Amino acid sequence: GALLQAWQAQQMAQMRQHDARYATVAAQHQAVMHRIGELAALIAHQPPERAAVSAAELGRELAQSRTDALQMEAVAADINRHGPENAALMAALGRWQAARERLWYRAESLLVQFDAQRQDAVAETAPAVRLEADLAEHTAYALVGELHARSQALTQRSLQAARVGAGLTVALLLLLALAVVRPALRALQPRPQRIDAAD
Repeated sequence: GALLQAWQAQQMAQMRQHDARYATVAAQHQAVMHRIGELAALIAHQPPERAAVSAAELGRELAQSRTDALQMEAVAADINRHGPENAALMAALGRWQAARERLWYRAESLLVQFDAQRQDAVAETAPAVRLEADLAEHTAYALVGELHARSQALTQRSLQAARVGAGLTVALLLLLALAVVRPALRALQPRPQRIDAAD
């Protein structure tokens, strides 16, 4: 009972650790998405020299976004390996992945158009990048919410398992006490003396 309880507690703690790490990376990714949208708007409206600086930063933010995404994919794999699959969490993950891919495509197109000095195309693409960035930021926020809900559910399950384990331990101790104490009490009781028939 105690070993099972310890194993369950360890599993729950490990899953909560993965979820916390995932939420941290998702929140960082959310900020990067927001910045990508801001940079797209700047590129479309800044003079060429300053727009070039913003385009270089956009390239760096896209690279950071890919790094964050790889970390999130790794943690998602850990979550599925160490705990039961959660349908709501997996759906939120899928929506975020789709939004992220669309954003990357739009932002890369914007950079290609900027490098080609196609200012009209840049002006048309920038609002689309901003829109996709907002959608990607929203899906990242929803993903963090699902992770938070999952972490709370795991905490409650861990507490419930601990209560059940404690109850079983107390019951087992009571049974052991009865098994040991009753024979001991019998042994301490005075035995009736036998009356010798010859007397």
